[in-house]
Amino acid sequence: MDKNKLRGFYEVDINGKTYPTLLNLNAFRLLSENEGIKLAEFDKQVAEDPLGFIPRVLYWGAVNWCQRTAKPTKSLPSFDLWASFVCEDEETLAGHAESVAEVFGVSSSKEDEPGN
Repeated sequence: MDKNKLRGFYEVDINGKTYPTLLNLNAFRLLSENEGIKLAEFDKQVAEDPLGFIPRVLYWGAVNWCQRTAKPTKSLPSFDLWASFVCEDEETLAGHAESVAEVFGVSSSKEDEPGN
């Protein structure tokens, strides 16, 4: 994933097809407006509901990518199909969650913690 603070390109595999996502402030705006989640609540949402929040972040990132590249958003699978692949199993969800956290500038690596 190409990582800049609050901006990241990421690809999600859904049923054997790869969908690009662009996680930037516009993707977060889309998420906020369409899901009714305030930007200040993102950390709380990811901690309290990762099964719902991580697929939503990535889905709105894919919508954002479609809008940026003038591709029809109807080319995306339904959100329920999307979520079923993002939440395929613990390992898959954890990988996506780690990548989303990196976009937010949060590292899960012990090496990045102060004092290590």
